[in-house]
Amino acid sequence: MFDGLFNRRRGLIGQILLDAGLVTHNELKKAIKISKEKGSLLGETLIRLNHISDADLKIALQEQLSMSIVPIKKEDLDTSEATEFYRLHTNVKFALFSDDPIKSLMITSAVPKEGKSMTVAYFALVMANVMQKKTLLIDADMRHPSIDLQFGFRADHGLADLMVDSVTIDACIHDTEIKNLKILPCGTKPPNPAALLASQKFKDIVEHLKERFDLILFDSAPVYPVADATLLSANVDAAILVIEAGSTRRGVVKRAVDSLKESNVKVLGTILNKVEAELSKYSYAGY
Repeated sequence: MFDGLFNRRRGLIGQILLDAGLVTHNELKKAIKISKEKGSLLGETLIRLNHISDADLKIALQEQLSMSIVPIKKEDLDTSEATEFYRLHTNVKFALFSDDPIKSLMITSAVPKEGKSMTVAYFALVMANVMQKKTLLIDADMRHPSIDLQFGFRADHGLADLMVDSVTIDACIHDTEIKNLKILPCGTKPPNPAALLASQKFKDIVEHLKERFDLILFDSAPVYPVADATLLSANVDAAILVIEAGSTRRGVVKRAVDSLKESNVKVLGTILNKVEAELSKYSYAGY
């Protein structure tokens, strides 16, 4: 689903090393040529050429990780990635406006690194734009928060700070380029996310926000290996599971779905992420 975005993120490591003054233009150019010819990684090639040390590469890789999120902009509503979410909106809108309407929806995955955070960010962007209703995106993955970075900034305060009464709710909610979309980031990473999600304080906050917004979307931690998603599911109306194509095992996905259903949350379906372009264009989701 996100091949174009993944391509935009490549090649950062060389620029980081260049900006840090650890390599010259000529050294980098030569190393890139050699790494392409030999099919090796650029960082390993630079080390082999004695241009950088292992420690230099480690620092650069950490910097690359922090830069790996390409901020979502209003213009992304017209991209091929967003097109898939217009289709997804069509699939879920009947559930949202049924006799028993869904006002809160969590996006999770069976295991880490399946692309759920980027998925929920795009989904929120499209839903708020199409529905023209007040939408709030909450970063409830407090172990690995990234929703604020998905929208191009780092928030000092958010959901975790709100639950320990250090800030007001309005100080934690941020506007986006989409008129109807606001986000509530994680803020300070807490040492005990599960305890916070299981608290009465969290339940009260969610109930209050339901009165202020028409739809609340949650970026949840994966179902495994922690209990956060199961705890969060007790406070939402429905869930969607993101699955990485060709990676996540079927048995793991089934256990994740069963785990969610045991917590009495309605599982609307799955989103199959990172599908090769040559596969059917309708393979991205299964409802």
